[in-house]
Amino acid sequence: MKNRDNRFDNLKGFLIILVVFGHFLSDKTFFSNREMPLINAVIACIYSFHMPAMVMISGFFSKQSSQTPGYWKKQIISLLIPFVFFDLLQWLLISGEFTELLYPRFTLWYLLSLFSWKLMLPVVRTFRFPLTLSLVCALLVGLTTADCFLSISRTVAFFPFFLGGYYLNANQLEKLRRVPKIVSVLCLAFCLGLAVLLVKNGVSLQIYHMNAPYSALSLRLRTGLLLRALVLAMGFIASLSLFALVSAKKTLLSGLGARTITVYLSHGILIKLIPLLGIRISLERQSFALLGAGVFTASICLLFGNRYAAKGFHTVMDWIGRLILKQDA
Repeated sequence: MKNRDNRFDNLKGFLIILVVFGHFLSDKTFFSNREMPLINAVIACIYSFHMPAMVMISGFFSKQSSQTPGYWKKQIISLLIPFVFFDLLQWLLISGEFTELLYPRFTLWYLLSLFSWKLMLPVVRTFRFPLTLSLVCALLVGLTTADCFLSISRTVAFFPFFLGGYYLNANQLEKLRRVPKIVSVLCLAFCLGLAVLLVKNGVSLQIYHMNAPYSALSLRLRTGLLLRALVLAMGFIASLSLFALVSAKKTLLSGLGARTITVYLSHGILIKLIPLLGIRISLERQSFALLGAGVFTASICLLFGNRYAAKGFHTVMDWIGRLILKQDA
C-alpha cells in the first residue's frame, strides 16, 4: 500500500466536513426561509474556498499519464460509474424528472467535471499558457448561456483550480509550507473577511457556485466579470493558505480524508430525502440551526466516512465496472 500524505488527508477531511455542513445550511434543512445573516456569512466563508481547495487537490493528484495502462478504466470506475449510479438513484428517489439526469446540480457535478478535466488535460497542456487561458475562459463562460447542463459552466469555471493543483509540484509545495504561519493565517482571514463583506452588501451566494450566466444572477457584464475574478482570486489565495497551514501529523481527519467519496455522495442524497420524508426542523435561532447542522454533519461523517462504508462502496462500483467493461487480457 502506498504511503499517504497526512497533510492532504487532513485537509480533505476538513474540507469534506465543511462541504456537508455548508450543504445542510444552504439547503435550509434546519431553519425557515427567513433571512439569517450569520448563517449566510458562514456559508459565504465556506463556499469561498472549500470546492476550490478540493479541486486543486484533485489536480495535484492527476499527474499520472493518461497513457498508463488501465488509466481510463480506473477513471470510469471511480468517477463515471458513481456519477451515473447516484444520478439514477437521485432521479428515482427525489426528482422524478428525466431531464434532471442531464443537470447534475447538487454534489454530482464534481464527478462529471473531474472526469472532463482529466479528458481536457492532454489537449490543454499543448498550449503555451494553459493556466492563463483557463482563467480567461472561466471569466468568459459567465457571458454565455452555459448553466448546470452536463455541468458545463462549472467545468469551465473551476478548471483553473484543477490546473493550479496540477502544475503545483512538490518543491513549490514545500516552499509554500515554509511561509510564516502568520502570513498564511492573514491571507486566509482576508479572504473570509471579503466573503462576509460581499454577502453583507447583498451579493448572492450563487456567485460561488459558478453554475449560471451572469445575467441569470441579475449582474451586469462588468459586475459579473469583477465578482467572478474575485471568487477565483479568493479561491486560490485561501486554498494555498490552507495548503501551507495544514498539519503533517496523523489525526482523526486523516482517516476521514482518505474516504471522502462515500461521505460526499451519500450526504447529497440524504439532505434531499429529509424533507421528502416529512422531516421538518424549523429552528428560529441561528445558533441552534448551526448546532443542528453540526450534529447531522458529524453523524454522516461517522456513518459513511468509515472503512466499512468505503469498502462497500468500492466493492459495488468495481462489480459494476467488471459487469460493463472489458476485462484486461
